Parts: sequence; structure tokens; C-alpha cells
Amino acid sequence: MYRVLIVFVFLTLGCLRPSVETADELVTGMVMQRCGAQTLTWDSIVPPRSEQWEFVHFEEGLFSGVVLSSDAEGAFYQSLLLGQEEGPMTLELKLSLTDNALFYPRGSRLLIDLKGLAIRRKEDRIQLGVYSSSYGNPLLVALPTPEAVRKLSACGISDLSPTRIDGVDALDSLWPGSWVLWPRLKFKQLEVGETFVAEKHNAGIRRLEDCEGSEVVLQYSGYESFADSVIPQGSGTVHGLLVESSPATIQLAHWSDLNMELERCEQPSTDDAAFFISEIADPDNDTKGRFIELFNAENKRLSLAGWSLQRYTNDAQEVSHRIDLSGIYASPRSTLVIAANAEGFDALFGFQPDLVAGSNSAANSNGDDTIALVNPSGQIVDLFGQIGIDGSGTAHEFEDGSALRKPTVDRGSQSFKPSEWTIHNDTGASGTIKQPLIAPQDYSPGTHLIE
Repeated sequence: MYRVLIVFVFLTLGCLRPSVETADELVTGMVMQRCGAQTLTWDSIVPPRSEQWEFVHFEEGLFSGVVLSSDAEGAFYQSLLLGQEEGPMTLELKLSLTDNALFYPRGSRLLIDLKGLAIRRKEDRIQLGVYSSSYGNPLLVALPTPEAVRKLSACGISDLSPTRIDGVDALDSLWPGSWVLWPRLKFKQLEVGETFVAEKHNAGIRRLEDCEGSEVVLQYSGYESFADSVIPQGSGTVHGLLVESSPATIQLAHWSDLNMELERCEQPSTDDAAFFISEIADPDNDTKGRFIELFNAENKRLSLAGWSLQRYTNDAQEVSHRIDLSGIYASPRSTLVIAANAEGFDALFGFQPDLVAGSNSAANSNGDDTIALVNPSGQIVDLFGQIGIDGSGTAHEFEDGSALRKPTVDRGSQSFKPSEWTIHNDTGASGTIKQPLIAPQDYSPGTHLIE
């Protein structure tokens, strides 16, 4: 009798056990139900911007984003870069799971159960993972694979479009990890014909430039399956994820994201001398208002890739400080204002400079230094002062005043010509004007006229 009862129970339970198809349907139903759930907004979970890592811990909540990265060809190993479905923010999800592209291909809408996870932010870098600590220092570690399988749900494919980049200045508004489309790029000639990865399993970079000559860095992990692909000669379009905006750095996920089938573009020729120093300032009332103004006299935008502004302090015969102008464009018939101190300049003149160079730069000259504008070939195209000669008491002293290029001048000069300048200072030596100047009324940064 007991044997019959046992058989009956076994058969009954066997009939109640769901089939494989039924189990899959149940899982699918649960995922669909989760995908339709209300999610937290990015603004509500991301810590405020800070110069140090700031952590937030979660006891519950769902969160969603769109997958921007892919490890299908070996890049972006054990992490997913996510972007807002509608918005600019991005974050990195740290995972132990490999072959992520099989489960979460690029463009997937990913739903994440935040319970037990933590998020941290430093400036514009945001990461999501598991909170830990080492010797009292807070850490964020990768989400273990079983937890990832349980907490992550792929909820369909979003209509993902990259952000088109028309110049390096467009990167300033983008978050690290943004997916970008960059047209009119080419590899630098010295890279052409080399394999994409110089040494397998070792990270490195390749250098590109746009058709105006601005440099773009292409970063690789060394584990890409396209490591042996040969760098092409032509120019074209690159889809990549933004790593850094300065210097402009991107990373490839797929070799097909690189399309260089167009004829190689060449940087347009330009009259270098049409870009020159138009004003140098050392206000008598506030040294924090010091600046240098450059002027582009051409009717086209000028890429300053490879250009620099150099200072020879006092009677120095070697360069004392160099400002690299790469990554900046000079607009046609316009000025470029470089300040030594952003806050001090803004307080005096009421606007932000185009570039802040710092207290040791050419923009912070005290009036007796020599300033040189140098092109990408290393040639001086404009010079104020005389290298090796201290400006004190000479025709190139502008202490407590300014050196202003006369409106009759529309080209730089490789040698200093005092007749091209109106110079105010506190001595009046060597034909200069003894009249200290006061900011802001005696200066005109951002405005320069030529006849």
C-alpha cells in the first residue's frame, strides 16, 4: 500500500512540474513585468559633482540606461558604459561578467536592480558596482556574475544615435563614455600601414587628426580581436566612445566602426603670419587681470594644433614657459584671449577668457619679458621683444601698462618692430609712453581692429 502511495505522489508532482517551455515563459513574463516598472531618474541617484569620490548606497530601486559599449571584439572588458535614454549623462557599470555583448548588445535598454549596490562620482566620472573597502579606504568593485544575472534585465533595443563631432571644441559639453561619430578623420602618416595594436595584450594609443590638423588620440586595450588589422591610408568616419575631452581621446568597440575609404584629406594651407599677437596686458591696479590677446586676420577658422605661445623671462635665452594651443580654433577675423587667472580676469572685464594659462605662463608676464608665437613647424611667426634682453627700460617694456598692436598691422613679424606697437608703462623709456593703465577702462580684451 505504501509503495502505491509513493508512486501516486511521484506521478502527481511530476505532472505539476513546469516544462522547460513553461519555465522560459515564466522568466520572460517576470522580465517583461520588471521592464515596465517605474525607474528612478539619473538625477535622483547620482551624487553631486565633486573633486573627490562621493558614494551613494541603495537599499532598493530600479534604474535604467542604454548600453553604449561592446566587448564583442575584445574592447571594454568586464564593464558596461551606459547612457541616459534622454540626456547627456553616462556611467560605467563594473561587472565580473564576460562576453557582455551576448546578453547586452550595444543599444540595449538595461534595467538594474539597485538593492545592495553603490554609485560613486568624481567630477564627471560615474561608476556603479558593489561597495567595499581596503584599509579603511572606500572602494567600488565589480558586480559578481551571479548577482549580475539576477539584477540586470535587457529590455529591448533603443534607437541609439551617436553625437556628431565637428571639432574638438564640441567635446567640452560631452560626458566621458559618450558615443560619438567623428567625420573627416585620418591616421597620422607615421601610423599608416602599422597593425592597430603595437603589442598584443598591452594597452596603447594610435594618433589621428582631423582635416584641419587637430590631433585625436585613439586608445586601445591590446585585447581587441582586430589587433592585427592594418591602419588605413585614407580618411573618413570613426564611431567611438569618448575617453577624455582634453586631449581628445576615443576608443573603438568594433573595427567596422572605423571607415577610412575616402581619399586622404590634407590640411588646408594657411598664412601663418596672419595669426599674431594683438595685445599684452599688465594692469597697474590688478595683476590678476594680466592677459595676452591673439588675432586671426584670415577669413577662415584656423586650427591651432601644434601652435604654442612661449615666454622668455627677463633676459633668458631659452624658453621659460610654453602654452600649448593644440585643440583650440581661432575664429575668422576674431581674437583669442588667454588669461593668467580666470576669476581675476572675469571680475575685472566681466567675461571668461578663451583660455586660462596659469600663473607661470606667458599670459602672466610682469612687463619685461619676450613673447613668441610659434607655428607647428617650430618657427617663430610673431615676436614681441628681443630674446636674451631684459625688457626693463627698453622699447619692449610694458610693466603696469600694455603693448597694443597698431591697427595698421595685419601680419606677425619674426623680429620685434617697436613701430608696430603702442606701448604704455611706468618709465616711458626708449620711445614708450609713460602712463600706467588701469583695468578695465584702459583695456579692450576680445576686441581688436585692423585697417
